[in-house]
Amino acid sequence: MKATDKKSFVSFSGLFTLSFSALLALGLFFGSPVQALAKDVELPVGKAAGEHGLTVTWEGKMEVPGKTREDDYPAFWIVVKPAVNGQALDEIVLDGSDNAPSDYEMAQIADYNFDGYDDMWVCEDWGLRGPVGSTYLFNPGTGKLELNESFSEFNIFDVDKDKKTLTTLIHGSAIDNAEQVYIVKGFDELELVSEEGTEGREDLMEKNQYVEFKRTYKDGKLVTNEEKIVDMEE
Repeated sequence: MKATDKKSFVSFSGLFTLSFSALLALGLFFGSPVQALAKDVELPVGKAAGEHGLTVTWEGKMEVPGKTREDDYPAFWIVVKPAVNGQALDEIVLDGSDNAPSDYEMAQIADYNFDGYDDMWVCEDWGLRGPVGSTYLFNPGTGKLELNESFSEFNIFDVDKDKKTLTTLIHGSAIDNAEQVYIVKGFDELELVSEEGTEGREDLMEKNQYVEFKRTYKDGKLVTNEEKIVDMEE
């Protein structure tokens, strides 16, 4: 999610009033399925700017030179163009998600590793639980934004510059949920320092109960663990 704000999301799947079969039929009559879809979909476009010189624009396109699809599914591309102090960096071209709101900020900027340089998160897909994306850290040694797997394992929704912490929400099910807080060590090492939430356990679920918990960690080891058994509402 967005690095500094919690945000509500509204699916624009309602724009897709025709089934794929119907779109395909229209495509055969009027042109290709992609052409038929282009008339109905508002392709995303937008821009963002960071505090340390990183800017990014994104635009949805039906066709991108050098990019082809393995099937005829009617979708689009997202072209993300970052730049640092006006110097263009490598473009990132992704599959567009037909479930994402057209006005959603596809690329968001924050200093995720607190090294004084802007980094970037890019939305790559949109599921039932919201956006799924990847985080690119700016490497001052190479002058490039580099994909980082550790930071891409979850969506960061809060960046606390004073405490130098990152907060994310983990959603496993209606019962298994947690808010986790991480600190950053060095350039890209993440360390979990606390989490709180709820979890279901087989023995308790049989009794219509679950657990509320608060835990703290130090150097990867559990330090405190407060748990409370809660009865499910009938």
